[in-house]
Amino acid sequence: MLGLGVEDEQGGLLHLHDDDGRDLTTTPQSRPAHLAATTLLPEQWNLWRIPLDALPSGTSLAAVRLIAHTDYGSGWIQARVMAEDPGKNAQDGADVVACVRTTRGTHSGRGFSRGSTLPAVCLPHGMNFITPVTNARTRRWLYRWHGDPAPRLEAVALSHQPSPWIGDRGSMQVMPYLDAPVLEPRRRSRRFSHDDEVAQPDYYRVRLEGGIELELTATARTAAVRIHLPRAGGVTIDQPFAGHLYARVTDTGVSLHGWAPGNTVRPSRPSPPRVFFVGEIRSGTRIDTAYEDAGSVRSQAAHIPLSAGTHEVRLATSFISVEQAWQNLSLESQGTFEELRQAAHDAWSAPLAALELSGATAEQREAAYTGLYRLLCYPNIAHENAGGPDTPRMVHAAAALPLDREHTDTVTGCRILPGELYVNNGYWDTYRTCWPAYHLLMPDRAGVLLNGLLQTFRDGGWMGRWTAPGYIDCMVGTDSDVIFADAAVHGIDFDQDTAYLSALRNAMTPPAQTEVGRVGNRAARFCDWVDSSIPEALSWTVQNAIDDAAIGRWAGRLAHRANGEARSDLLAEAFYFTNRSLRWRCLFDPDCGFIRERRDDGMWKVAPADFNPREWGGGYTETNGWGMAFSPVHDAAWLADALGGPAALGRRLDAYFQDPEKAVASQRGTYGHILHEMTEARALGMGQFAVSNQPAHHVPFMYLHSDRPDRAAEVLHDAFGRYFNGGRIGQGWPGDEDNGEFSAWWLFVAMGLYPLDVGSGEFVVTVPQLPSVRWTRSDGTVLSVTREGSGKYIADVEVNGCALLAPVLRATALHGDTHLRVRVDTRPHGWGTGARLASVSAGEYRRDKTRSGNLHSSLQSAAALVDDAATTEVVLPPNTRLELELDRPEPARVFTLTGTGSLDVAVAVCADGVWCRAAERRVRFRFPEETRVIALPAPPGAEPCIEAIRWLFPNGARLTQLEVI
Repeated sequence: MLGLGVEDEQGGLLHLHDDDGRDLTTTPQSRPAHLAATTLLPEQWNLWRIPLDALPSGTSLAAVRLIAHTDYGSGWIQARVMAEDPGKNAQDGADVVACVRTTRGTHSGRGFSRGSTLPAVCLPHGMNFITPVTNARTRRWLYRWHGDPAPRLEAVALSHQPSPWIGDRGSMQVMPYLDAPVLEPRRRSRRFSHDDEVAQPDYYRVRLEGGIELELTATARTAAVRIHLPRAGGVTIDQPFAGHLYARVTDTGVSLHGWAPGNTVRPSRPSPPRVFFVGEIRSGTRIDTAYEDAGSVRSQAAHIPLSAGTHEVRLATSFISVEQAWQNLSLESQGTFEELRQAAHDAWSAPLAALELSGATAEQREAAYTGLYRLLCYPNIAHENAGGPDTPRMVHAAAALPLDREHTDTVTGCRILPGELYVNNGYWDTYRTCWPAYHLLMPDRAGVLLNGLLQTFRDGGWMGRWTAPGYIDCMVGTDSDVIFADAAVHGIDFDQDTAYLSALRNAMTPPAQTEVGRVGNRAARFCDWVDSSIPEALSWTVQNAIDDAAIGRWAGRLAHRANGEARSDLLAEAFYFTNRSLRWRCLFDPDCGFIRERRDDGMWKVAPADFNPREWGGGYTETNGWGMAFSPVHDAAWLADALGGPAALGRRLDAYFQDPEKAVASQRGTYGHILHEMTEARALGMGQFAVSNQPAHHVPFMYLHSDRPDRAAEVLHDAFGRYFNGGRIGQGWPGDEDNGEFSAWWLFVAMGLYPLDVGSGEFVVTVPQLPSVRWTRSDGTVLSVTREGSGKYIADVEVNGCALLAPVLRATALHGDTHLRVRVDTRPHGWGTGARLASVSAGEYRRDKTRSGNLHSSLQSAAALVDDAATTEVVLPPNTRLELELDRPEPARVFTLTGTGSLDVAVAVCADGVWCRAAERRVRFRFPEETRVIALPAPPGAEPCIEAIRWLFPNGARLTQLEVI
């Protein structure tokens, strides 16, 4: 525990106080048990701003004294006295673009993350980033705030990096030099001070040692680099990895073109595209060959000598061809540098200004607008205008299809298809907060983005789990299903029919390759869990259940607008997926209260005596047993009941926040090293609350399902106030900021709304962490939230003047003009206690009845139809009859057929000893080995208990599996 004071010239100790009046010099007060952390966060720098205006006027300071209230510990301290206090309330009318600090989150690396971002200059959703680079030979952390006391710049680069964990692709670099050129990045690097950086979305400027000044701005597909050289020198054009550069002197200067390879860190399948680039340096008159230190020519680099003065490099890229890159440069890079910068500023100003904050500090405004900037960086356009400015014709290189031919130095081998394509999104991350934010706050933009994501499915037949720009084998779950379902409930205008088809492909077919679909889904779609032979099986089971819940709700809504057979199918699918979303319950262990991994024989993967909820890996993706203990948000009411009721859920949550993460080797489990998420959770000191990673982001809100909803306010107040600081030293987030997901989390917490159960159509209500937040949508409607009073507990809430009694609001109620007034107090009021939030089902999970029944057929091979493996295709001759006899009469709502092609089927059921026709129809399988769900008709208000079911296939069929549920 640390204190801080200052000494006057006589050596007297003067006490310092924070903005809330707490004495920072005396022994700190003890913290609540569930927040048992020191004021400062270990294992990282802390930015601790202390106001000095309370000191006696005219006080001369001689020293800063750091006071240790413990007997051990070590670290470093740097002290600076500043004339301004950026923590004070900011002027609301300030330029919102200038509020963004793009270096926020760059104080990161493999072992510890405070954002893992890069200071990208770009347009919203632009195809390219242009960024400063402190390590020119990595695809991962291109720019790191920390390191040397005086950092070094090795280049500025065109980048397409969605995340350092996915890696960069298609990069090319520019670096100015003075006097003689040097190619090797470390030796060509130049020192700079962060005080000499301007890092905004539309513009970056830095002064380098030697008097060089660099400026960057961008359009959607091009970039402009302005360089001031105090004496003769030049620029080095380089590529960090493979590729080729062609340069020539023309009548208008130096012309560049070349190609850079796709990503090798996380390869994009099935056809990693090349990135083609072009450039021009109109003041260039000569090209010098670039040599490696060993003396060999580097074919992907060149030096362009330049005189003293100001020069510009104009760059453009294309996924299609060098010719298209020149077209992009011609269409977008006309005008002066200042005109391009102003256009970029205007492009950012409009969406950022939709957010208005009153009463926020400068640091909070910076966090808010930088977060909104991050949210608007992704996903990225991957389409290009093959037409003209007045007759645009958007096309794209289809990275989701196999190559048509080999790439050349000037033309892609990808198929060129019409349509707008958006890429660079990891759905396991972004479905939680990014997409609900788009849907709620910018619905018009959301529709464009969603249709752009769907182009991947139109091209390649799958959505993928990560796209960058093709399919990447990363993370669990097919969470685009949830994204589309959530968009539908918000009323977003997008291609719902195609989107729903993509969800069925994910959920109802075996994946074509590891980069798409649900791993192990050939058998897992018929089983009660994904068995432990599949890596990360438990997380797959739970995530599949969350995805299925979203599809089930979506299907039910779609049924309302359908008729006839289509309506019947949608209602059947709504029941089927809702029931399937309860499968996670089969992994709940009532003896310990945790969700645990099972083998295919039903036994626990880890014996009960050996189970350790603190151990990472195994069946858990990037977390442990604690981290998955509250994950089934769609079925939270059942989870609470299974634990013993709302009070028991509250106690379990308390234990989660109190059990410390130790990040020791004995708890790394199947991971070969201690994950950075483990180290980050240990540093945060909130028990197992690893808020640095997505599996923990919803956990504080689960208190709303307990008997003590006020506890959510306590946790969120502390996390919001402590963990998102340090933006001015490259920090700002307590973990990876993935494609805007963590930023959206912060924005939702700031306004006191959260999409706890995405796709349900509900937001939970918590205490707004900012005094006033106002969003103006493109249609002019306003969503505003105002916090009144002091304290961190909700006393009461009004929505448009009407009292809100439960901590939940329908999404539809938040569209249109909506104002929330939240009155807070210093003591808990128990507001929202007893309000049971919606869950998908209060019923029991229904298992497939073919497991307990007896299938009769003249075909010996028919037994394979109920083996839950779906590995054997059974060919049924014309007029084949199958009959399933149940052990006892049971209710049945649907049956499923899995096959390829199409078939005709007549179905009869036996109830009370009487056979009657139930259905007769044609079934078309839209995908190979697809599972189709067919309703069994029931009398109104009744659900039949059947004793047997019979299928007749008059024209034969090719099937692999049969279910009755």
